[in-house]
Amino acid sequence: MRNTIYTLRFGLSILAFLSTSALMAQTPEQINVYTAGYNKALLNQMAADIGAREQADKEAAWEYARLKNIPVKITLKDGGKAELMKREADGTLIYFRTDNAAAALSTRVNHLNTGGSTGFNLDGQNMFACVWDEAHARLTHQEFDGTGGTDRVSVMDASTATLSSHGCHVTGTIAASGFVSSAKGMAPQARVRGYNWTSDLSE
Repeated sequence: MRNTIYTLRFGLSILAFLSTSALMAQTPEQINVYTAGYNKALLNQMAADIGAREQADKEAAWEYARLKNIPVKITLKDGGKAELMKREADGTLIYFRTDNAAAALSTRVNHLNTGGSTGFNLDGQNMFACVWDEAHARLTHQEFDGTGGTDRVSVMDASTATLSSHGCHVTGTIAASGFVSSAKGMAPQARVRGYNWTSDLSE
């Protein structure tokens, strides 16, 4: 058996996260302007094709793992989680794993937030981010209420809505309101749409 490798994934994708003050919002009208030239039929077909391939790859990998008595979900020594997603043509097993080390600190985004040195006062107002992780954040967490509004986190694939401390951590890194000041996220007034990581590319 070949060595198992772990692909390092933050499990998040930030859409139109930081911009100039003139492009701070994601109102329905602005989204329509941004997407007016999209070939939506083609994009939808691509998403469907990729989604079918993702599902087939995962099912084949899990069947191989079952036959070889290989774990499909692993709790790592550092407390992280990994899940088998694909078996490459050469036999290499591809796992997604959680990782979010010091993401908020490394961005220095506090300089862009209200009260920061730049004076931009960018806190994610009227913005949304999408997070793909091994499972979902707890929607009732106190950090997902606050100045930016209540219930700012939603689950987009409810059929797989299991909870994850890592999913909560990543979501908080992005959008925690700062109820506890040391937990404040990069965009404390933004909204977050949470997904399970199984179909990240197609979604």
